[in-house]
Amino acid sequence: MQKPPPPIIITGDMEHSYNIRKYAVDKIAFLGLLIASLLVARLVTTARFSIKLSGPIKSTGVDLLVSMPNGNGWHSEDRWRFRNNAFFISSVFAVRSGGVTALAHCRYFLAAEKNPPDTQFERKASALGGAVEKTDKIKTDSLVVNWAHIRKQRTPFELFFGTAELPNGRQINIEVFHPAEDKELAEEVFKLIVASLKYQDDQLLGAGGKIASKIKNEALKNLAGNDKGYSQKETFLIKNEAKQDVGFAIDTMLINSPDSNKPGIQSANYYYIRSRFEKEQVAYFQGNNDLTEFIWKGEVSGAEGAVGTEVVLDSNGAMTVGIIGSATEEEKYYPGPAAIPDIFAEFAFAVMLDSDCREIILDVIQSDGTIVPTIISRIETKNIPADENFAGAFNVEFLNGQGYSEKVYLDGNRQVVKILLQQGNLYIIERAEVQDIFEKFPRQGESVLQKKLLD
Repeated sequence: MQKPPPPIIITGDMEHSYNIRKYAVDKIAFLGLLIASLLVARLVTTARFSIKLSGPIKSTGVDLLVSMPNGNGWHSEDRWRFRNNAFFISSVFAVRSGGVTALAHCRYFLAAEKNPPDTQFERKASALGGAVEKTDKIKTDSLVVNWAHIRKQRTPFELFFGTAELPNGRQINIEVFHPAEDKELAEEVFKLIVASLKYQDDQLLGAGGKIASKIKNEALKNLAGNDKGYSQKETFLIKNEAKQDVGFAIDTMLINSPDSNKPGIQSANYYYIRSRFEKEQVAYFQGNNDLTEFIWKGEVSGAEGAVGTEVVLDSNGAMTVGIIGSATEEEKYYPGPAAIPDIFAEFAFAVMLDSDCREIILDVIQSDGTIVPTIISRIETKNIPADENFAGAFNVEFLNGQGYSEKVYLDGNRQVVKILLQQGNLYIIERAEVQDIFEKFPRQGESVLQKKLLD
């Protein structure tokens, strides 16, 4: 019998062959992953450097337009928003794991401190703990923007910062925060935003500055020039659209003669509205006769408690706003020529009637320190209801984005007798006797008496 051949052992060769194939597959998979990663990186890089801008976005009530990065990873707001006495608009670039990798802001300040650009650059760098790397200037058809690149060691973000001073106390700032490795992208984004800015000096704001000057330097001083000074008490009942009583307002003002050794102007104001959430507001004002200095304390209370504020305007034109009893840092603003506290804004109606001025913008300062640009325009006589014997009327539009507007009607003495306040719902505010108000709102009337608002 023939001896069978020895068995062929293939186990080692199979393992060797398998390892070779596995290595080849892994290598191909790794190569594929690398190529995919490079393609993704290229797509991201292409998107980041193919910067698209939105269409021009107009700020409310101001001839200011800007285009912001939008698309290819950038996401822009479609409108300007109002906060901390400034209008602002933002755009973010978010790719990495959903996180923000770049951020662009444009801010239009109503009451910015006037400092040279270099001072602003150094302050911004100090706040970021960095240093100014480079400064330059860009001139457009309507603006001159001074800018700086601010760099900080051992931090993921750097900053391109630009600023332009405007008439009437306004200022525009542009900021682009970016990762250190994307300096070229950030600079391109920054310069595109600056190039898109279009600004036209607002004639209505300039006219408002003239009216505010006449109120401060003529109207109030003339009232103080009387031997007995001037005193005024106004009481209003507030009704809803169904003509139901929902609140009231009381304004008192005393303008003392310069020889009286008393504060030039003293005023107290009380406002109450009854709705789903009750709201009560009281404010006390004291200042000199031309409103170059004042102290204004207010408190708003409701279901969530009370918040008190103090607003102080000093002789250098700096207005400090703080929350009473709070550790929050005070805010500081520098109101422009068209700025005036709201309790004196109604003097604009009589001043406008005595002039050929038909429309203005005032920066109306509220008792909490908020500055609201406000359009005031005369209503033609033919459009004033003839059956109520009004001597004049004005449209008032508040430009803080909350949708408030008013129609204000004056009597023969040029005093406000009726206001139609619109914000979604209509409220009718009409002059009323104190006794009538206290009968309708006895608890709040007692509060007014305790606060001695009518003394």
